[in-house]
Amino acid sequence: MQEIEGKVTIVTGASRGIGKAIALLFARNKSKVVLSARSKKELEEAVREIKKERGEAFGVPADMSQEPQVKNLIAETLAHYGAVDLVINNAGVGIWAPVAEMNTEDFDTTFGVNVRGIFLLCREVIPHFVKKGGGQIINIASVASKSANANLAAYCASKAALVMFSESLALEVRNHNIKVTCVSPGSVASDFSADFPKDRPTNRPGLVKLTNEEVAEACLAVATQNPNAWTSELILRPLRTG
Repeated sequence: MQEIEGKVTIVTGASRGIGKAIALLFARNKSKVVLSARSKKELEEAVREIKKERGEAFGVPADMSQEPQVKNLIAETLAHYGAVDLVINNAGVGIWAPVAEMNTEDFDTTFGVNVRGIFLLCREVIPHFVKKGGGQIINIASVASKSANANLAAYCASKAALVMFSESLALEVRNHNIKVTCVSPGSVASDFSADFPKDRPTNRPGLVKLTNEEVAEACLAVATQNPNAWTSELILRPLRTG
């Protein structure tokens, strides 16, 4: 088992939900955590919560679809800690709309954050990983990459693109001792779908959803695998129905 104590971990979308749970768990395991999100206020609250538990963390506000802000995230991290060891790309958006009614801006926003933003951060951090002799990237995808959902075509397509991007990137960098993994959760009890219709259809009525903490634990399991072990994708599903 590989320890993450003392390692520098960047977590995007870290001000709430899955991202915040990941940041808290990694800080509890003595990682130095750099939290990033668009909301400066929520980011500061998450950092305070970690520090209250005697964890080490600081926040860098960033919109992952904006290249200068992604570059600044890496620059701020290197200036603060001098290194990056892990990157967890959790920032993502999902917009509920039929294709015939979805506007171009919402489609572009979905791919801008869910795919382009991850490309930008990976491209920015890989040279650093190569120079230091290794590193790890965990991309939060979704089972929506494999199971289509009506009114979520852009989201499903973006997550499918992310899985293939991650698998291709992994083959490019594996000989540099860099691991790339997709963690693909099923239904999670978070505020991600707060703007979706409450009465939307489901093929699993009464599903007991995963918690944010369960997804965070899956990320920790991936991050602490033995150095020679590489999980290309971890699919995490709820077990029970109510």
